[in-house]
Amino acid sequence: MIQKKLLSLGMAAFVSATPLFAGMASPERELSIFPAKPGSEPEITCQGEQKAVASIRDGVLTLRRTEFTQQPGIRWNFQFKPQLDLAEFPEAAPLKIRLRGGEPGQEYQLEAHWYLTDPRGSMGRMVTFKGDPEWQTLEFPVPRRPSGSKARMLAFRLNRIADFDVAEVRLGEARKLSVEFANEPEKAATELRLQGRVSGGDSEVTIKLRDASGKKTARKVPVKDGRFEYAWKNPPLSIQKYNFVTVSGPQSGESLPLAVFGYRPDYDFAWLKVKGPQIVTADGKEFLPAGIGYCRDVIISNQDDAVMEYAKARGLNTIRLPFYTRYFNNNVNEPIDLDAHIRDFIDPVVQAAKRHDMYVILDDHGYFSEKIDEAKARSKQAVSLWDEAGVTEWTNRWRKVAERYKNEPHVLGYELMNEPHDIRPELAREWYMRAIREIRKVDTRHIILVGSADWSHSRSLEQTWGPVASTADAPYNNLVFAFHDYPLDNHPWIVQKHIVKFRDTHQVPVMCTEFGATHWDKGETVCREFQAGMLTLCARERVGWMIWALGKLTDQPRNPYNEVDKVGFGPPRSMDSCAYSDQWIPAARITASPFPQP
Repeated sequence: MIQKKLLSLGMAAFVSATPLFAGMASPERELSIFPAKPGSEPEITCQGEQKAVASIRDGVLTLRRTEFTQQPGIRWNFQFKPQLDLAEFPEAAPLKIRLRGGEPGQEYQLEAHWYLTDPRGSMGRMVTFKGDPEWQTLEFPVPRRPSGSKARMLAFRLNRIADFDVAEVRLGEARKLSVEFANEPEKAATELRLQGRVSGGDSEVTIKLRDASGKKTARKVPVKDGRFEYAWKNPPLSIQKYNFVTVSGPQSGESLPLAVFGYRPDYDFAWLKVKGPQIVTADGKEFLPAGIGYCRDVIISNQDDAVMEYAKARGLNTIRLPFYTRYFNNNVNEPIDLDAHIRDFIDPVVQAAKRHDMYVILDDHGYFSEKIDEAKARSKQAVSLWDEAGVTEWTNRWRKVAERYKNEPHVLGYELMNEPHDIRPELAREWYMRAIREIRKVDTRHIILVGSADWSHSRSLEQTWGPVASTADAPYNNLVFAFHDYPLDNHPWIVQKHIVKFRDTHQVPVMCTEFGATHWDKGETVCREFQAGMLTLCARERVGWMIWALGKLTDQPRNPYNEVDKVGFGPPRSMDSCAYSDQWIPAARITASPFPQP
């Protein structure tokens, strides 16, 4: 890494003196990241997989390669001191970068990535452009972000070695009009409530709705005291697609566009339920889940829409989302505010699933465990939590989660505990059933997934659940029994024997909610044979599966499908693939059920 203090990089913020709506950003908000307002001195960092240098000359940031090493690309960062409060900018405020360079006509991909501290995580967007010796402006939408987001750094990454000049990096545009939602965006199909500010002196503004086909519909709305509100009943939205709203006035000009996704007004068709040993759709058809673990902000950064797109394109229909009810990733230094965790961590994933016709399994990933090494999917059991107070707190928190999602069919089900261990089977069963009863006080419709006492291995299902497997959720009978297996805890044919006997004896469904061919402590032949065996087993027995887990190609050196190399840049760098995709992708495309349609 080569790091230099290059210039006085400040934040030029132009804010209207007029009081704002409560919780509403000013329409006249703009940040010049580069060139910056003199007075503050953050650093620009230039780095990459190769040596690179950056310099400032005549007001231009010049990026030059000096030596190529292993992988192409160059990255430069803007570090904010103090942190940048993204909540001050409208959701649709674009990030713009003006640059020139590269090989003329050569296609490049540039990723802009925001690194957040409050809440933790990151979010990114990518654009494709062609090299040009003339100046050109690229525009990135600011991704959907958790409330109260603050950014410590904005990083740009270019996928190929090239020389570029950057003249300007700017967030937002100075506008005299703003528009935002006044109700939940998911309700927009039946009622789109909008509100905004006008500082240009207009007494009336025009709201324009453009659907996905480009068709426009307009409404005239009066302005009072510099504000407007409008409730649009049954607006002509394109369903399951993005629409855009702008507001304009003769004196104030036009607002930034507000993206309005056309969520369906009714999702009842998407509900799943248990029927005997099967999971079935609302109209009674067998549904076979196939999905992948999305260890958000632990293994990879949050990039919810990109993850949904990646999974769906590979034949998957479900995302298994580890979330936390006690400590983030079970780190005692990061206690969870459950309300905020639901709002900022779980909700965005569920909404992304709705936009992409996908399911989400909510997996409480280790309330009773110490910090998990997610690369190896292992933790130590915090046995002290298996007491009355600990279990009561756990069941209460599950009730709160269920209360929030009780009417959300895109949540396939609640996986109550990741991998309980170091506990007697009868005690694990007792606590599981307490959680089931607590959830059923507020939610009688969702599937509940339960594991077994020995790391959720298939071999311990009968020991944990045998006496009550068919009645544990009476009268709702909407349980799925989850198992996890890795090489070589059990051979696939032994796993098959355990799950088939358990399923057929009790006439209940089973699902492999976590498995994989982790290369970290097993040989190549062992991993490949295990993975192929598990996928074959699940296909033969019509068992749903969730592979562990979406991650980085650099963490999966044996992955034969290096998608970055194949397509130039591929998916975001922090989310490339999962081990042995040459096996699980074809299996998903053959066996996974399609998402139900209305």
